[in-house]
Amino acid sequence: MMRFAVCDANVADAQELVVKLQHLAADMGISCTVNSYRSARLLLEVAKETPFDAVFLETEIGGVSGIDLARRIRFHNEETAVIFV
Repeated sequence: MMRFAVCDANVADAQELVVKLQHLAADMGISCTVNSYRSARLLLEVAKETPFDAVFLETEIGGVSGIDLARRIRFHNEETAVIFV
C-alpha cells in the first residue's frame, strides 16, 4: 500500500487534491492512503515516524517554506517523492 500526504493551508484545496489522488490510484488499481495536513509541523512529525511514498506541498504553508519542509522530510527519508502544487 502506498502512502501519500497533502499539505495545504486551504482545507478545500487539500480535500480536492486528496479526492483526485484517490480516484487516480483507484483507476490505476493502486492501493493507497492519502492523508491531509494543514500544518507543516504536524506533517513533519508524522513523516519522521512513518515515511510517505510521496508528499504534495505548497511552496508556502502557513508561513513555512515548502522547500524547507521538503528538505526536512527528505532528511528523514530520502526516498519520499516531493511534488509541489
